[in-house]
Amino acid sequence: MNPIRKKIDNRLDNLEVALKAGKHLKDGDEFLEVLKLIESIAKFWSILTDAERDFINASRYAIEEQKEWQ
Repeated sequence: MNPIRKKIDNRLDNLEVALKAGKHLKDGDEFLEVLKLIESIAKFWSILTDAERDFINASRYAIEEQKEWQ
């Protein structure tokens, strides 16, 4: 597997874990962790799959609307 693809997949997995843990609903370092993960993935936007782009957009929506991740 391509090293960049591995990096993206790892970050996506970490983002999913953080969202399920509700870190995007908290203040401070946990919230910033989620934002940094999103940005670290979004910089690869041109090589993300449609499903991965949808996941990033849904993550941003959950943050903006303060919705629990389901």
